[in-house]
Amino acid sequence: MFFPLSGQRKKEAAVSHSAVEAELVAVDHAVRTSGLPALPLWERFINRPLCLEVYRDNQATARIMTTGSAPTLR
Repeated sequence: MFFPLSGQRKKEAAVSHSAVEAELVAVDHAVRTSGLPALPLWERFINRPLCLEVYRDNQATARIMTTGSAPTLR
């Protein structure tokens, strides 16, 4: 069984130029403020190493997150 461990709402300080950019900003904020700080606690609590999984709903965002580069336009 999987369920969210936390949730948060944050107003963006700047206007994103695309949905992909907005998603990358949101992922960065979530990983830095919730994901990475919680890993040592949960690893100690359940006594095994963990992997942080991030789910995204945009193909371009997924490609940037996995390869580090944006798709090229043809």
